[in-house]
Amino acid sequence: MSILESERKKKVDRLIDQVKSLPSLPSLYLELVRELRSPMVSVRRVGQIISKDLGMTPKLLQLVNSAYFGISREVTSVERAVALLGLNLVRDCVLVTHIFSQLDPSRPEMSSVAGLWRHSMSCAGLARQVARNEGADNGLVELAATAGLLHDVGKLILATHLGERYQSLYELARQEQIELYLVEEQYLGFNHAEVGASLLERWGLPRELVAAVGFHHQPGLLAEKGFSALTAVHVANYFDHALESYAADSLQVDRSYLSSLELGDRMSEWFQTAGSMRDQHLARTS
Repeated sequence: MSILESERKKKVDRLIDQVKSLPSLPSLYLELVRELRSPMVSVRRVGQIISKDLGMTPKLLQLVNSAYFGISREVTSVERAVALLGLNLVRDCVLVTHIFSQLDPSRPEMSSVAGLWRHSMSCAGLARQVARNEGADNGLVELAATAGLLHDVGKLILATHLGERYQSLYELARQEQIELYLVEEQYLGFNHAEVGASLLERWGLPRELVAAVGFHHQPGLLAEKGFSALTAVHVANYFDHALESYAADSLQVDRSYLSSLELGDRMSEWFQTAGSMRDQHLARTS
């Protein structure tokens, strides 16, 4: 059963059905899934599979060397990257990179998503660290990072399909200092989070991941009873946008949702973590 409300899902499904260049699950991802299910799975074998794709290696190394992932020494080999990031996160990095490469955000009419790879990487790292700070197990930490990488994939779909129209919605949100997802809902009847969730749902990805992507702006719509990947991505997205744009007045964090999980008092510590990681990123890239 879909996590999306039925009428909104119908609208999202109609749009997705119209997208001619909709990405498909890459063969490299499927090969990694099979390998990870093997009782003989190894970091070396996963590294060999990834190395088959010449475009994948630079993206994976860029991710692991991002200051948001806190690796102190530069990583130059795929096998080392796999060992540091974890098998599942590497598998899902392949999926994200494939989506970005197919939808090509560098096209002029897609300038609204030009910085999306950087934002996705930083959200992945921040969500990962927030989950660690909350004592989450390794599975949830990896899931939070994956959700951070994937949370805005719906923007790529919308920018690809709507072109200049989507750019105009982005500009309207920026000028009026309104969150983009609210402008999308007003003019499209749904938002990019729901589009991304619908795509992941079609691919049969885990429900927890679909929920984290689909509700990362409105986590209170889900009746959760504890910290989850959705929690981590919600706050990571908020902090990264706030620190990047210095326009936090147009961004919202769901304090009622956090209070319901008894996490309202964690905002200060999370903000310090986000600020520290951003400072490290700026120092590394300057």
